[in-house]
Amino acid sequence: MPEFVYRFGNVDPASTIIYKGQGYSIPSGTQSMITAFLSLGTFFGSLSSGMVADKVGRRNAVFTAIGIFLIGCAIQVSPSDYKRLLLADICIY
Repeated sequence: MPEFVYRFGNVDPASTIIYKGQGYSIPSGTQSMITAFLSLGTFFGSLSSGMVADKVGRRNAVFTAIGIFLIGCAIQVSPSDYKRLLLADICIY
């Protein structure tokens, strides 16, 4: 967890999470965005799944969803900033 907070957070001397001799914390706005984008991805995925299944069939729609999910996984395991993490959250859900 300290590595995650170090990578995506800000220096905060009052924080209890210490990494490399400094305190770090993730701002509440960033935490809210990460959580909200999970729901946003779920919302768009549920809306588009019916239309995609009607156009290409259920089987191909499932393969398309799996492809988008795998792209999201690849982005999520190698993000360099929180914007890529938000993009991965949308793709995964």
